[in-house]
Amino acid sequence: MVTIYVEGGGRDSALKRECRQGFSKLMRRANPRIPLPSVVACGPRNVAFEKFRTALGQLPSDHFVILLVDSEIAVAGKRWPHLKKQDKWIQPTAAGENHVHLMIQCMETWLIADEKCLTDYFGHVFKGDKLPRNPKLESVGKSEILIKLKAATRNSRPKGEYDKARDSFDLLGRIDPSKLKAACPSAKEFFNVLDNHCARS
Repeated sequence: MVTIYVEGGGRDSALKRECRQGFSKLMRRANPRIPLPSVVACGPRNVAFEKFRTALGQLPSDHFVILLVDSEIAVAGKRWPHLKKQDKWIQPTAAGENHVHLMIQCMETWLIADEKCLTDYFGHVFKGDKLPRNPKLESVGKSEILIKLKAATRNSRPKGEYDKARDSFDLLGRIDPSKLKAACPSAKEFFNVLDNHCARS
């Protein structure tokens, strides 16, 4: 069995449910042939880490757990050292590199990877030319991602400007996983690890 402890959903139970559903839909679209992992929407990133760390120490060895959080900034090198520097998190003894994965630099980077999905979702007057055009999407800073996503959607109809609480998890369940993996190497690695462990379930 595989369980993913994911940052997202805030402290609102309804939003956490949408978070869980969005990630589950994306994972089902990525590989419909393997058992779907369990997704735990944890709200704040520190809560996600604490729940992951607790599960890592309590669950049986055949139960694989993954922590999935935003990187917040660019990543140079391995994931656990990045999180130690970024969040002061200490890598649990039982956790290997494949137990943690990062959305680089934020979840909205994953959304921007599928411009067609955004165009279909936001509708009339969506301005795709406002989105980042850097071929290395993961090198684009979080603030720039958010600013440009809002600029692209500001006058769109019927949705209007991107709103994280309203749009993020709905969009997450709609994006094309193949486009995401092509644009974001970290996402491709995450899905490869997920496929490997879910196939054993």
